[in-house]
Amino acid sequence: MAAPSNKMMCALCFCEILNKKSYRKTDTLKDQTVTLLTLGISDSQILCYSCVNKLNKLKKLDYDILTKVEKLKCERNELYTQLSSLPGAKKISAEVSKGRNNCEHTPKSLEKRKRNVLTPTPKSARSIKKQIPQNRETPQSRRRLITFGEPLKQQVDKSTQTVMTDQDFEVKVTVKYKGIERSRKVQDDVWKAVVKQILNNNSASMKTLAKNVKCRDQMLDVVKRKIQGEASEICKQRNAIFKVCDNKDLKNFDVRKCTESLEETAPYLYQVLSSVAGKKAHTITAFSTLMYGRNMKNSILQYITGLTVDSCGITKEGLQVLHDLGVTVSPRSILRKKNELVLEQEEKIKQTVTAYVQQREKAVVTEAELHAEVRQHDEATCTIPVDENVYPPIEMLGDNLDITITPSKITSDAQRKSLHWFLVMMKQKKITVEDFNSMQVREQRDIMTLPKENWLANHHQTGSLIDNMVHSIIHVLVKYIEFLKPLKCDIPLYIPHEFIEKTQTKSVFLNCELIEASENSASGMISIMERVHDLAVPHTRQENKVIERIVFGGDVLTNERAFTAQQNMQLNKSEVDRFAGIIHRPEGLHRQMNFLLVIDTY
Repeated sequence: MAAPSNKMMCALCFCEILNKKSYRKTDTLKDQTVTLLTLGISDSQILCYSCVNKLNKLKKLDYDILTKVEKLKCERNELYTQLSSLPGAKKISAEVSKGRNNCEHTPKSLEKRKRNVLTPTPKSARSIKKQIPQNRETPQSRRRLITFGEPLKQQVDKSTQTVMTDQDFEVKVTVKYKGIERSRKVQDDVWKAVVKQILNNNSASMKTLAKNVKCRDQMLDVVKRKIQGEASEICKQRNAIFKVCDNKDLKNFDVRKCTESLEETAPYLYQVLSSVAGKKAHTITAFSTLMYGRNMKNSILQYITGLTVDSCGITKEGLQVLHDLGVTVSPRSILRKKNELVLEQEEKIKQTVTAYVQQREKAVVTEAELHAEVRQHDEATCTIPVDENVYPPIEMLGDNLDITITPSKITSDAQRKSLHWFLVMMKQKKITVEDFNSMQVREQRDIMTLPKENWLANHHQTGSLIDNMVHSIIHVLVKYIEFLKPLKCDIPLYIPHEFIEKTQTKSVFLNCELIEASENSASGMISIMERVHDLAVPHTRQENKVIERIVFGGDVLTNERAFTAQQNMQLNKSEVDRFAGIIHRPEGLHRQMNFLLVIDTY
């Protein structure tokens, strides 16, 4: 015989109860006795916690249903009470009750025949009545027509009715002018709201007026005429916001100044476009495109964009597409403007580099002629004429310019191309030896006879260098450290010196030439040095003797290659062929690093 099982099972789901704390007896669920009896669960049984939770949820749902029904009943009774309290509802109910009293009472029906109780005793065929089927219909010919009278019209007293919410007030406007008084009731809801705003705030809201279709159209016409007037003002001859009066306008175009001018000249149009575009650059672009479509003389931004994309290598067809969209000028206009800029650049080179070289060469030739004339006439003294227009000395800068052209589809005919060019620039010196008043500085000395201590910085120069470095470090600290930023106003912007006015002026830089040669090869670097020597070094044309040496700067690699090319040409006879008129010097950060290395070494 099998041993009795001691396992505890749930009475509903028949799951085994492993933990003694995870069950409940039905005796404790007295508030759910009805539900348990419905499910066929008797007392003194065990339920798991899962089934108990479901029973509790069922109880909660029953309670929610009762609560919801009671709430809906209360709401219904409240609405019915409000409706029954209205005057019209009371009058109609009185008339209905009066009509009911006048009506005759319906006579009581006769006593009903007692229904025969079915008995097992069989009845005769005569006593059995024929039963009428339930689906029997009356023929159409025997049907009676039911006529309805006219519907009763409800008589409502207007004096007892409440006014609708959209008719809370009536507006009557009285106007008196020239002794005549006129009044009129305002029927339109929009104008009623406007008059109410004037009454309350002494001003009418444009938002309210815009609700009227006629007013909205008139407001749009006013804004449209105002914008048309502003556009006409921008396109006038005296207004040069987007006009190209000179080639300098292309270089000095400033978005901030253009924005300020547009805000002052065309405030309506600027606000409309800025609200749509958002950013200032996009707003200016939209302005320029619209004004270019109105008048093609407003084309400064179109010229700038066209020259930029042309330098990036866009084709003529691409320029034509951009011109049709109003973004750039036509390809012919861009070509014409490029030729003008090239001629202007050549003229600037003649006025700076060529003029300086010719002035130095002419001074030497004039001095030689005068000395010859003095020796011929045995004169003791002679005055040398000095050119009043003295051109400042120049420095030459250069660096390699490498461009790689990659086609969209590489084939046997279309391969990658690498272009190696060399860009030569000119910079005018701001401060020269002639600007110093000290005769010791201007005096020419033989470097071979100078004492060695003159090549090292003295105590005063070292202290000045330390002070200047401290000034630069303080500027960096004040810029990036928060608690030091209030001290920025107490620190001088520049290191004080006697040439501060000259150093504050803008430096003169010019792109002189783009040489089609590479500094990576020895022959290419020699070609570059020859072109720089012929362009910027003053020398005699017959004897090829250098009159004055100039500085040729670049990065360390360019400086080393230029020095190597100069060394390779030392076997030539003339100074020009030996590139003797060039002084090599690293530029920018390279020069500063070399200077710091010297300081750290000594």
